[in-house]
Amino acid sequence: MSKYRNSYILIGLGWLMLVGMSKVPVTLEPQLAEEPAIGHCNDFSLHKNPYFGDLHVHTGYSMDAAQAGVITTPDDAYRFAKGEEIMLPPHDEDGHSDRTLQLDRPLDFTAVTDHSEFLAETSICFNRNNLAYYGPYCVTMRGTEDGNHPLDTLAFALGMGGIVLPGGEFNFGFCKLRPELCEKRASDSWKSTQNAAQKAYDRSSNCSFTSFIGYEWTGSPAMNNQHRNIIYRNEIVSEAPISYFDADKPHELWEMLDDSCTHQNNGCEILTIPHNSNLGGGTMFQPYTEKENPYTPEIAAQRQRLEPLIEIYQHKGASECVNSPNVLLASEDELCEFELIVSDICTGSEADAEDCTPLCSDLPVPIGAFSGRCAEPSDFARGILRNGLKEQSRIGVNPFKIGFIGSTDTHNGTPGAVEERGFKGHTGKTDADLESLIGTNSTATTSENDLASKLKSIIETDSIKRYSAGGLAVIWAEQNSRGALFDSMQNRETYATSGPRIITRFFGGWHLPDDMCSQENFAKKGYALGVPMGGDLPSAPLSESKPKFAISAFMDVGSDNFPGTELQQIQVIKGWEKNGETYEKVLTVAGDANNGASVNLDTCQVQGSGYTNLCAVWTDETFSQSQNAFYYARVVENPTCRWHKHQCNAAFEAQKLSCDTITAEHPLSACCDGSTPDTVQERAWTSPIWYQAR
Repeated sequence: MSKYRNSYILIGLGWLMLVGMSKVPVTLEPQLAEEPAIGHCNDFSLHKNPYFGDLHVHTGYSMDAAQAGVITTPDDAYRFAKGEEIMLPPHDEDGHSDRTLQLDRPLDFTAVTDHSEFLAETSICFNRNNLAYYGPYCVTMRGTEDGNHPLDTLAFALGMGGIVLPGGEFNFGFCKLRPELCEKRASDSWKSTQNAAQKAYDRSSNCSFTSFIGYEWTGSPAMNNQHRNIIYRNEIVSEAPISYFDADKPHELWEMLDDSCTHQNNGCEILTIPHNSNLGGGTMFQPYTEKENPYTPEIAAQRQRLEPLIEIYQHKGASECVNSPNVLLASEDELCEFELIVSDICTGSEADAEDCTPLCSDLPVPIGAFSGRCAEPSDFARGILRNGLKEQSRIGVNPFKIGFIGSTDTHNGTPGAVEERGFKGHTGKTDADLESLIGTNSTATTSENDLASKLKSIIETDSIKRYSAGGLAVIWAEQNSRGALFDSMQNRETYATSGPRIITRFFGGWHLPDDMCSQENFAKKGYALGVPMGGDLPSAPLSESKPKFAISAFMDVGSDNFPGTELQQIQVIKGWEKNGETYEKVLTVAGDANNGASVNLDTCQVQGSGYTNLCAVWTDETFSQSQNAFYYARVVENPTCRWHKHQCNAAFEAQKLSCDTITAEHPLSACCDGSTPDTVQERAWTSPIWYQAR
């Protein structure tokens, strides 16, 4: 049965006749082309290069982006990633806008990952050339000028929210009555997405840019995030994207992906990347298909094969860890408080903050993590990794052997737009308010009171003030081609950054030399004598052997417009399992957390010194060969101003105000009350290295 027999809001058959009269955009079949062989690219390196990119990008093909006034296409998104300027919402009727954006430094790779749900409806309802554009369903879907989208709310509540109507179907909508039309429109959008990726891919020996074909599966049962991005290795892809209406459980998605791609034996390969798991509500990384059905070794192996990575950072915040030492699977680590979209986790003690976030598992009905109503440490990277060790001990397979990437989740079609200074947002036409505050949009015609009220709204609104500028995915690969990058993603030789282009390497082994940091062939030694990030330590050669880890990091040198920031420290995070329980610890192995670096909040000038590069070889003296363990590195920069502080300072300068001169009643006092941290310490997280007890 077609998935479009199960869509949204019944409307008149007479109006549906008009839909069939509208023109369908012509799309080309994706063109096959030979994949560059390893060694083909000019920058080929046996010891690999770091490539920076974004694997989570939405355009106007996504319903929620289109509703926010985004008209960017996949072609536009790839042009932007390669360094071209594009226009941002809001647009006039002719598609023009005074708001533009251009990357200071192009990306090396990108995947456009529009939602697989509502591809047809978005194509029909946001195209004025379709007569259906003027019908009641499409008018409702587009919403009102103030951004109210009742159909959007209904869709997420009933569809992606996982609530099934009587009869077991999502049984209303014009696609139910005209499934052929909707299937054609969805197919056209999918082919256009493929064509854009094919056109953007540089197959010459320059290998300047790699584009991946992908989409997002958008499941949010009970408003808890289970979203995943599906990335294809090459141009051989499934006939159609799989949506939440096709498979409403992750294990069903994996089965359909295997059936539609992996098991076809035609060169089709995929991987899936869970994203912003901080909003998963305890559902993203459960070790069972149903509560009464724990993972078998076979399902655990399937998940490990199909989901080698997790998006640890994006514009909806960080998913590394939460700092709540008295909560199961949480951490005692102040650096976990970096860019959390939820408040402190409630512990039940009198010391809890009034606005603490309850555990989803403590609620009578665990619902609403996607809106920040609750949180669960088991869906943050450290909790996931620790539970993976327990599953390894239980069934002999670790389903949660995950490497790390970052991305933006931009809904503007602007991959890699991660700069804090002059941040223009990722969520469509409402982002224009940000730009008016920094004096580049409408300062000349906007009153001081209007500016102040807009800034007050931005700073005081949780859904805005907690959002970040997003992160980047970094892949170590021999060259910038689909095959090389995809292989490294499957092998987890990746890392995430919160935006900066920090370059870091992480090796583990039994025979790494103590003076490895002073040797010129750091990477060569790492590969020859150990395993890189994402790998598994081999068996210990001797009973008394202890593993060594070599970590090096170079600061982002930045650009003329946006200079980089020096590093503060490198930390190693270790997790281990003993007698069925898991533990963790954080160790600083290079640099100095107390180096005295700070920020002048009035000017956002960085004060104090740091390090242009750091390197260390660390031995785990507490290692036990009988304990499953993981290790990853965290590289931390000196403090800098957060994006909203740059906005506040620009508004203060325009109005000749400061935190010292305004009163608590002034709208701009939200810039000074400390409700949102004024500074951030940008960072990078390497994928872990694992040890399996023998």
